[in-house]
Amino acid sequence: MERITRSRSQADHEEADVMDDQELQAAQEAARANLDEIDLDEVDSLLEEIDDVLEKNATGFISGFVQVNGQ
Repeated sequence: MERITRSRSQADHEEADVMDDQELQAAQEAARANLDEIDLDEVDSLLEEIDDVLEKNATGFISGFVQVNGQ
């Protein structure tokens, strides 16, 4: 009886791995589709804005991301 239980457990685990691979594949396909929709000019603009802020006040920019009292 113990052998049957182990075999079923292993089969369930292998099935879960297959489902995980299918979910991963679906997520990768969705990510590829999203990449096609990205406006590179908008990304460049945002990166330039961040660079300008960092040149002027890197400490102030970073301090905006520091958590206070675990929040």
